[in-house]
Amino acid sequence: MKTVERVTDMEFDLSKLQEAAADLAQKAVQGVNYVAQKGKETYDRLSLENELNKAQRQLGSYYYNQVRMGADHGSAMAECIANIDSIMDALSELDGAAAAVQEKGDACPVCGAEPTPDAMFCPKCGTKL
Repeated sequence: MKTVERVTDMEFDLSKLQEAAADLAQKAVQGVNYVAQKGKETYDRLSLENELNKAQRQLGSYYYNQVRMGADHGSAMAECIANIDSIMDALSELDGAAAAVQEKGDACPVCGAEPTPDAMFCPKCGTKL
């Protein structure tokens, strides 16, 4: 009879272990998704900043040639300014989206749990806040 009880206890412990493993796997996926999203946001920002830098250099080049060489680059400069404005708008949208996520609350970025305001770690998954 003790043998039967031990087998039942082992099956119960195995189901708890399976639940814990599934929970851990889910948290790992959430963490990977969070890191991937942050990486994409960083890549998008750096790409826009690089485009902005190139457009500003091009505008400076047109301006220099116009002043020093007397070339008429008015329309090209207007195109550069319009391009710079659109890039600045895209950067502002990124900033607005990031601010909206922060204003949404202090929810854990990994699991979505809402810790107490003074918490340094998520009470559900342990992520540093």
